[in-house]
Amino acid sequence: MDSVTRATLERQTHAKINEYRLSKGRRALTWSDAIAGVARQHSQMMARGKARFGHSGFDKRVATIRKTHAWRSAAENVAINHTAADVVARWVKNRSHRSNIEGDFDLTGIGAATAENGSVYFTQIFIKSK
Repeated sequence: MDSVTRATLERQTHAKINEYRLSKGRRALTWSDAIAGVARQHSQMMARGKARFGHSGFDKRVATIRKTHAWRSAAENVAINHTAADVVARWVKNRSHRSNIEGDFDLTGIGAATAENGSVYFTQIFIKSK
């Protein structure tokens, strides 16, 4: 996936997440390039088979984020899908993912990466600032 396509997919996902949050009376999440960079790295590692699909290493990711953003709480959603609409719909159907999306967070970053087979790996990190 080229960087333009990746960035578009990440921003589309962010827009759909905020659309959903607003429909539930929640505030929109502010985009953070620093958080997105950390999320993107995790997605790239999963897409390349260098990290297992899931949340392994989450504590290290949020420790890295703490260098640029002071935070009180953090959460993460991961998925394998092809489009922003599909990944958000999938997350909303899952209770724990939906809880993160609707949670008391104010910052986010989303990273997408494509595997050789065409599957797109998504990581979204949610942060509640101090």
